[in-house]
Amino acid sequence: MQPIGLPGVDSSPVELRPSNGLPLAFAVPLAAAGGVHAAFRVLRPTQAIQFVFDGVTLGLFAVLGVLGLVALVRRRRAGWWLRLDTAGLTVHGHARVPWSDLSAVRLVTRSPKSHRQVLAFVPRPGVVLPPLPVSWPLSRPHARARALIKRYGTPIVVDPLVMRTTTQRLTADVRRLSGMPISA
Repeated sequence: MQPIGLPGVDSSPVELRPSNGLPLAFAVPLAAAGGVHAAFRVLRPTQAIQFVFDGVTLGLFAVLGVLGLVALVRRRRAGWWLRLDTAGLTVHGHARVPWSDLSAVRLVTRSPKSHRQVLAFVPRPGVVLPPLPVSWPLSRPHARARALIKRYGTPIVVDPLVMRTTTQRLTADVRRLSGMPISA
């Protein structure tokens, strides 16, 4: 396969790695449990109820803490999750997908309430793209891929915030390496 890209432009590959910050999905339950626990302490219930509540809260903190640490270790160990080069894109652990197998690269708003944009790599009909890796324990990458396909038309949806980059840098890298236009 002949590499694609813009002639005379830097064609060095880009490896997208997940950020090491713990996601809000982890921080919100911890903050909520701490707030409820503090409010419960102020109300001063009976000692037996307080003992049970303390045990449940401590258990919740322990479980979420372990899940967060496992996710962090998985993110650090995996290295890059998505590699872009002039020949195509590669999802960690899968074969390279040539740029010719993509029908479009779209910049899409993540949700109606959010102004964050994600980049969706849409395959041509009949081409099956592999799902991006996930780091959370007990997560199901194929279920996530089905949800992404239903919403965006592809299992490869890159959120620049999660991948330690910016929307401008990511779109510039895709244009530089693929020569493909990015539609909105």
